[in-house]
Amino acid sequence: MDVKTAFLYGVLDEDVYMELPEGYGLVKGVMWKLLRSLYGLKQAPRSRYRQLDTYPRSLGFTRTISDHSVYIRQDEEGLIIVGVYVDDVTIAASNLDTLARFKKALSLK
Repeated sequence: MDVKTAFLYGVLDEDVYMELPEGYGLVKGVMWKLLRSLYGLKQAPRSRYRQLDTYPRSLGFTRTISDHSVYIRQDEEGLIIVGVYVDDVTIAASNLDTLARFKKALSLK
């Protein structure tokens, strides 16, 4: 899966202001206070990761020790492995039924 707006989900911990883009407004010197991260911010990858890390854990996944972007859940339904790289997500399951139940659980959230 490819998440096109991946960095827009990160919540900023500190106040970040940006000037309006050229040609956008008539008033010069107006600033916007950002509530969420944007591509290009130095804080964007870290805030995105913090936001992303809480969701798989809420679904019962544990993060692997060797790679913190790989999450595993093993239960009576089967094994599911989720790998995340920047804005790409790979999901693997031990069987199609497990994957279908996981997909249904995601759509209910």
